[in-house]
Amino acid sequence: GHFAVQVAKAHGAHVTALTSAANHEFVTALGADEVIDYRTTDYTEAATDVDVVFDSSSEGERALHVLKPGGTLVSIMEHWNTELAARIENEGR
Repeated sequence: GHFAVQVAKAHGAHVTALTSAANHEFVTALGADEVIDYRTTDYTEAATDVDVVFDSSSEGERALHVLKPGGTLVSIMEHWNTELAARIENEGR
């Protein structure tokens, strides 16, 4: 995930990162504009209308709730959820 923060910032993106409070300073130093502590905050309520979600923790299903229409979900998970992929395609994401 920390590489994604750096790549996104290098391309001019506004970056909201999910991390524990212990890593807040580290992720901010990498360039994150906002940091959400996933242990204390439900990110699906804290983030909305997101253009791109980089999923590195099997959050794909929940991440759909923060994507704006036409947004993109990128997952690096080894076992992709084919049912979720079909749903995303049917919704035009």
